[in-house]
Amino acid sequence: MNEMAREPEFNKFLHALAFNPLTGEASGQPYASAAYADLFVMEKINNEEFAIAAEASVVLNLWMYTIHKLREATGDCMSDSLNDIHAQTRALDEAVAFYVGLTGAKDTAEGDYSLYSVAQRAAKLTLQEASTNKMFINSANKIQQLIIYPSDTSDSKETCLSVRREVNNMVTQMTIPLLKKFITHFSMDDPKRLKLYALAFLPLIEGCNEVDFAELFADFFITDNDKNALEVMGKLQDAYECLGISCDDVGMSDTYPCVDKNQKTQIVGYEPSYDVRESLKIDLDTLQIKLYLENKAINDDAYEVVKDLYMFGRNSKRGDGTYEKIHHLATSKHRARYPYFENYTVYFRNTFKEWFTEYAEDQLDEKAEHYAEAIIMRALNKEEEFENASNRQVTRMVHKTVQFMIMHMYILEKLYSAVEYCQQPDIELGVQTWDEIWAFYVGSIEGSVISGKHLQGQSMYTLSNKRCERFSACDGKGINSKINDQLLTIFKSTRDQFANNACDIIETTIQNEIEPRLLATSIQGALTYAIKNENLGTLETTGDISAGYLYGMSTLPLVEKANANSASVIEKNLNFWLPDSPDPDGAKAVFDAYRNALNLMNVDCELIGSESIDGFGDLCRSYDTDAINPGNDADGDTDADGDIDGVTDGDADSNTDIDTDTDVDGATDGDDEDHDGDTDGDANVDTDGVTDGDVDDGENVDADGVTDFDTDGDEDSEIGEGDSTVLADGLFVTSTNVLDRAMIARDVKEMFDAIRAGDTEAAKDVYRNGKYSEMVSEDGTLTGNFRSLKKLSLNALTKMQGDPAFNIFRYGLSEGKSIDAFMERPIEQYADTFIEKAFGEMEEKDTLPAEAVVVLNIWMYTVHKLYNAVQQCKDSEDSTNSIISIDEAAAFYIGSLQKTGNPDSGYMLYNFAEDTGEHFGQDGTGQVWANTKILKLLNKAKSELSYSKACSNKSDTASELLYIYDEILPQMTIPLMQNLVRYMYVDDKKRVALYALAVVPMIAGCDTGTFSYLKEALIENEYNRNSFEYILRALQNSYSCLKITCGDIGPYIQSLVPECSDQEILEPIAGYTPITDVREELKIDIDILQMRILMTYNATDAAKDLYMYGGNSKKHEDEFWTLQRLATSNKREEVPQYELYRSYFDDDENYADTTIMDVLDWKESSRFNKASLEQRTEAVVKTLQYQVMYMYTLRELYDAVHDCESTEPNRHAGMAEGWDRAVAFFVGSMEGKDAGGSLVNDGQLLYALAKERCYQFNTCNGPVDAYANTKIIDLMTAAKIDIEKSQCSMLGSKVEAIKPLLSIGMIQSVFLYAKKNSLLPTGSKDGDLASGDVLYTSIAPIIHEANRNAADIIKRNMDFQVNLKNSPIPDGPDEIFQAMTDTMSAMSVKQGLDCKDIGRGVSCATVSLLHSAASGMMHVSTIVLISLLGVVTLLAC
Repeated sequence: MNEMAREPEFNKFLHALAFNPLTGEASGQPYASAAYADLFVMEKINNEEFAIAAEASVVLNLWMYTIHKLREATGDCMSDSLNDIHAQTRALDEAVAFYVGLTGAKDTAEGDYSLYSVAQRAAKLTLQEASTNKMFINSANKIQQLIIYPSDTSDSKETCLSVRREVNNMVTQMTIPLLKKFITHFSMDDPKRLKLYALAFLPLIEGCNEVDFAELFADFFITDNDKNALEVMGKLQDAYECLGISCDDVGMSDTYPCVDKNQKTQIVGYEPSYDVRESLKIDLDTLQIKLYLENKAINDDAYEVVKDLYMFGRNSKRGDGTYEKIHHLATSKHRARYPYFENYTVYFRNTFKEWFTEYAEDQLDEKAEHYAEAIIMRALNKEEEFENASNRQVTRMVHKTVQFMIMHMYILEKLYSAVEYCQQPDIELGVQTWDEIWAFYVGSIEGSVISGKHLQGQSMYTLSNKRCERFSACDGKGINSKINDQLLTIFKSTRDQFANNACDIIETTIQNEIEPRLLATSIQGALTYAIKNENLGTLETTGDISAGYLYGMSTLPLVEKANANSASVIEKNLNFWLPDSPDPDGAKAVFDAYRNALNLMNVDCELIGSESIDGFGDLCRSYDTDAINPGNDADGDTDADGDIDGVTDGDADSNTDIDTDTDVDGATDGDDEDHDGDTDGDANVDTDGVTDGDVDDGENVDADGVTDFDTDGDEDSEIGEGDSTVLADGLFVTSTNVLDRAMIARDVKEMFDAIRAGDTEAAKDVYRNGKYSEMVSEDGTLTGNFRSLKKLSLNALTKMQGDPAFNIFRYGLSEGKSIDAFMERPIEQYADTFIEKAFGEMEEKDTLPAEAVVVLNIWMYTVHKLYNAVQQCKDSEDSTNSIISIDEAAAFYIGSLQKTGNPDSGYMLYNFAEDTGEHFGQDGTGQVWANTKILKLLNKAKSELSYSKACSNKSDTASELLYIYDEILPQMTIPLMQNLVRYMYVDDKKRVALYALAVVPMIAGCDTGTFSYLKEALIENEYNRNSFEYILRALQNSYSCLKITCGDIGPYIQSLVPECSDQEILEPIAGYTPITDVREELKIDIDILQMRILMTYNATDAAKDLYMYGGNSKKHEDEFWTLQRLATSNKREEVPQYELYRSYFDDDENYADTTIMDVLDWKESSRFNKASLEQRTEAVVKTLQYQVMYMYTLRELYDAVHDCESTEPNRHAGMAEGWDRAVAFFVGSMEGKDAGGSLVNDGQLLYALAKERCYQFNTCNGPVDAYANTKIIDLMTAAKIDIEKSQCSMLGSKVEAIKPLLSIGMIQSVFLYAKKNSLLPTGSKDGDLASGDVLYTSIAPIIHEANRNAADIIKRNMDFQVNLKNSPIPDGPDEIFQAMTDTMSAMSVKQGLDCKDIGRGVSCATVSLLHSAASGMMHVSTIVLISLLGVVTLLAC
């Protein structure tokens, strides 16, 4: 080991094998030794596997020793003295000798006895030439020349660095055969050699991604589980870029396709204009520095390896072939471009003045400018205050300095450099620099997807995500920080300003938007460690002290500028001085200090966190001294363990590990954030009593009683001991023990009791902190931490971001706009917002807050658990988690106090339904109908999951569970609606507000017009009893779309409010009276509206479920019409036009389905794979509206004709059904029954499109309808006589007349989007780009048939990919207008289109043009005047 102790590759293997990357502790893995190669070889010899032992000697021992000799040949690049040329050349010769061996290029039949022959054989296995050997020899010759004949213009250090770079290239080439062999033996299922090459190659991946390495190593050395080949290959390919390997190097495979990242691969949602792949990889230096630092425990020379990497770099190549170096970032003179850099220099010159006593006065500023490097080198050398620092503390000190302090300042330097380039002006260099900044901020490990690889990176981006949950500052997905989401938006929009030379705007954005967000992350770090360290004693070895010091130091120069007193307090409490205890004044002092400085630091406190932080209050509000007194609750009572959270943790050392955020490794942050083995003396046990290293427990419970992050998205604790829970005297018996969940009913009861007793504060305490629903650990023991009713709402966004019901509520409260607040708080916390407001405004003994807890928090959480069961069944063949979720839903719905059919017990939703049912005459059978149905459905779900392999890929259990979910949801809505009607009638305004909030947002997902009226009447304004009849009628009109009936609601108290009447079976559809019952088919438009909602909030899985399985439009008792069925129906072949479409889309029978599924599955082949979320939403929704529904409407029309012509009695009788379905699929439910449809034009189908366009194209027939729609409805109505008399030819004629009219709105839309999109900038993320593409594609086959040249012109301009990369509509809208004009006459002949239906000229301009035409200046058959976006355009046709 001593000989190779300073070799980077050896240290990579040493760390990978000796440490568990998920804990930072000794791994206990096989071959966890510096002598790993010897252990493996001797194992094979002892097993008499001599051939493998010989091969292992080559690829393990010789491979590493050859690299060692190559490193020797490099010389000492840190030294200013000349290297020993003789020693260098001898080392090079030895390296070549070890590589080639005696046999040279000869193959041996027995095995691989040299690295050269290993490379030869690996090349043959992949049908390639052995380029590795050729490149190795060429590089060796080049190194020899560099050593013996250095350039006259280069010094010894430059020569040394050139040799080093060449050696690094050779190491990369030597790695390729190992990878090829690994893949080959993996594919051949050769376990013996596979294990050898896994050991030879996999440890190198840890330096690219710790988590991927841990999972791969476990797959091949720890577990015997079957390996998912695609997942394995995916992880390998993710590491190629990091290792300097390309897909071509490895060889292409049909089995495992490989695509190299291109130069514009997205960086967590940001698509760079320039190739910044190398800049991204600076985070690999950071990661590898951390790994080498941790090696100090087993390698005394580890710090020298760290220094080498810090000084010279290894991963991020510059354009000239040299490496970007952390040292360069830390000492760059251009940092002075940052306006406040001088504040840093002055601060550190004064703070570190004792460090610089050996330097002359004129040198002090330069040394102070290198403050970060000074910290690193003094820590590595253990000088002065770092003399007694533990290895863990040095690791954290150096790693955090690199990861945050250096990168923070370098990013600031680059930001102001970009401004300089803009001002020069050098726009290209400005944009390139802007791209590089985002690359440095995010790093390579996070990947391309917007959410990144959660907490796996080494960048500032990752640090911000790491902090967001503690500070209630995460985005809607609960994955990214709001800061990161905001910065992504800011960076994308600001980049466009370079093209406008808007340098002042760029600089202002940096100062007011970017700088504060970067600084906020540092402040979050400082506050985190102020809390974690305040209970530590003197001479502690925890690395948390280092982390607190670094985060504090990163902010102090600006804090001092704002408030010198605050800076003194922070410096005193976060200083690194082991003889004193950290945080001598306590975390409160640090919080107060930052709070007092923030305003003058230009940092909005909301950026740091808008909620109380671990009991220390909200930085935006005054300090709550009770909440933060260590060892005391808010009421002054001392906790059993003296923690700050008011909960006894039960850990042996009485010190709460407050931060249990999941780290890079899946372990918890509270003990070992950087996996340096630092467990704060508590054996990695968090407040939940569960060991951190177990990444699968999913239940790391915080000191607040709420799980921070778990792998299945479930915030609850482990299921307790025992087999089941009996709820309500056997009303429902669960399959698992969920009593702890059911016990939350006692919290609700206590809230009611406390309020009735006049003790509001006690009710608040139970609501906020929980009391009876104690969480259970993995081993079934109680943890002392309690589930809180408040957190069911506060954590809703994290837990329910993919849930349909929750997202419909979000959409309703924001009305689909960018409104993100409800009563000035996040919309997603609407329930908690209402309840806390109710507490603040409550009259004496008014139980409104307790009622709201049931109908808002518990209602939505129960729905979440039901949907969770669906997702878990889809995600895993093991049905256990789905069973648990169903049981949990039952526990939350019924509770632990319920007696069957007894409205005086229970306190939960079951009891709520029973109590409400009494007022609506539904208690005659001992249990209200809604409860009876819900329990029946819950038992049905249990039954579905009880079968062996219930959730296997071959079963339909997931879809059955989704159907059950869709059936339960309306039943749970019934008592909410009943109470809204009840309290409207008795004029209880507070409860009207509550039940309106519980009901009305759901209507946004099925009837937007009715919803808008109800929201204004009941949510945005106080209820007015005088409007009772109007509001009641609007609510009753929504019953059908909510999938409830008038009978479900019933009459209120003996018909004080009579039972309403449901929609008539043959109620008109926009003026057309159907012959058959198509009320369910009409609701297909609700599916499309909800697809839009779910896509808007990136709930792609839920959108996919809705697309594939439906949810609103019932076909049969237990089956829905589904949009995918319409998109893929074989019966579309009845439409003559279908063949035209199929041919146009490269013989893709399901062309629309392909587009939709490619977007939903994020397929690389999708033409929308680089689209923004808004564009992806429009692509899916408009494909549904105008491709799927257009063709399927035609299918029903032609099917009716074919039914008419059929001699089969049953089919002949079905023609009326097909005809009515065509109307339903053309119009939809939201248009209503009156001619002209909805007055607010909230429809979702082709009927609505024609109405929307008629205002823009002067084709309206009256105030609300389009001429095309009027003609279609008239033809549909007239055809009923043909159906009645079986006049099939006349029916067919009407279909041919209807067909061109259906496409009018789509043709008009091509004109519209051509004009609108021509005004958008290059790279725009506007949804109109996707809309234009889809609308054109919807009619492209028709245009292509009529005029191919015109079709090509239009496609070139409307194509999304073209418009995304170039200025949209590159040829200009006039070219499209002309192309469409050229096509019209042919389309008129082939499709029966009438130009007047597309646009009608009525102005003086038309008369003038007609006069010109008559004079022979222009030949036209019709002149159409179109007004688009205020621009008059002329279409001749």
